[in-house]
Amino acid sequence: MRLICIGSPARAPAARPVTTSRPASRTRSPGFIIAVARAEGAGAVPATRVVRLGFPAWQSVLAGMGMSLAAMGVAAAGLLPAVWGALLQEAIDVAVILNALRALRPATAMTHLAAADAALTRRFRGEHEMIRAAIDQIRAAADALTSAPPAGAMTRVRHAYALLTSQIAPHQNAEDTQLYPVVSRLIGGDDPTAPMSRAHAEIAHQITRLGRLLDDIGDQDPDQADIADLRGLLYGLDAILRLHTAQEDETYLALGDQADEPSLSVG
Repeated sequence: MRLICIGSPARAPAARPVTTSRPASRTRSPGFIIAVARAEGAGAVPATRVVRLGFPAWQSVLAGMGMSLAAMGVAAAGLLPAVWGALLQEAIDVAVILNALRALRPATAMTHLAAADAALTRRFRGEHEMIRAAIDQIRAAADALTSAPPAGAMTRVRHAYALLTSQIAPHQNAEDTQLYPVVSRLIGGDDPTAPMSRAHAEIAHQITRLGRLLDDIGDQDPDQADIADLRGLLYGLDAILRLHTAQEDETYLALGDQADEPSLSVG
């Protein structure tokens, strides 16, 4: 397990705008966001879990700074020997760290996961099996551009493009309009599904680029530059789709696994 990102959601880098019909989620106090990636064995796609550190983290930062500044003032007045000042600073550090760790405790607010919400998450998890089969075809098409004759390789590429436009793009549009509003309501915060929607926008952009390139090639055999561009687009789509699907399974669709439990923590 390794830490791959830390920061404040309010300072996330700008991305291509995404337009969806999702309702605005309820507002919470800002918190730190930590994304942790876990990979099982060589070549595995890392699963990412997002943890929101809210009030306890901010409380620890402000309290630690305040107590340290107060101790520095006392020491500057000559009322605190250097040795005792060092020991006091260590005690302050330990206290604020322990206080910040309270943010990792399970939330006390509980809510029932509605049967309709659980059914929705299960539906999209089932669709992910179809999406994974399509992703395998995209990877096979990219490999064919290296190992197969041009005519056979282009047949595979056009089939992969058809899967992207007929299966993957509609699936992602349905997630934006049906699944993500439910997830936003359950998780709360300031648009918690925004990173996934941005990934959808990037995937759609790459699909559009692939379609334009195929239109430019037409019925002719691709030249070496075309093959390089096609290979790059297909391998890129393969990578982002595999990672995106794994992230959704780990962070959003796992909610459906708890439908049989009496309650679900949503803090």
